[in-house]
Amino acid sequence: MKNRPKTARLRRDDWLEIGLCELGRAGPDALHIDPLCQAAGKTRGSFYHHFTDHGSFCREMLEHWYARHTARIIEEVEKHSDPSAKRHALSRLAAKLDQQVELAIRRLAATDAVARTIVERVDARRIAYLKEINAHEFQMAESDALVLAEIEYATFVGFQTLFPNAAERKYEAVGRQIDAMVKAAGRAGGSRGG
Repeated sequence: MKNRPKTARLRRDDWLEIGLCELGRAGPDALHIDPLCQAAGKTRGSFYHHFTDHGSFCREMLEHWYARHTARIIEEVEKHSDPSAKRHALSRLAAKLDQQVELAIRRLAATDAVARTIVERVDARRIAYLKEINAHEFQMAESDALVLAEIEYATFVGFQTLFPNAAERKYEAVGRQIDAMVKAAGRAGGSRGG
């Protein structure tokens, strides 16, 4: 996105990416039309060529975030067949997420009902996917796999919140430790017979 010449025509996805970048950089106020146009180096007419209004842009941007930061990651992880390999791939990809975007979307969800609904859907999908991995990897009951997934996800989101400027390598290290704790808990849960 940064290498695109200012004179190049922006596609709808370009605008959505600009929105996510600006949201992560400057927070929810950056999503107003004028700051977005300034960041894109484009006019309001260019914006309105793709979006009927500010609300439709925000909804599409949040759906774009879901597609790129959740659905696409799950699709990538599913290329692995072994649950342990899936866990490792998921940890690696989660560390690469733009953590500032993730945090800014949560800030937006605190005051915006549409954002809150999409964040709740994203959280539910991510937890359900972790539950699926846990159930397969540790051969545990779905209810136990869900509790473990909730703890795992809450730990990751909590780390994002407490250390918003942590480097990717720090997220990778934390991800490895979370994985180790989950595996220990999973083995202990599996040994009790679910």
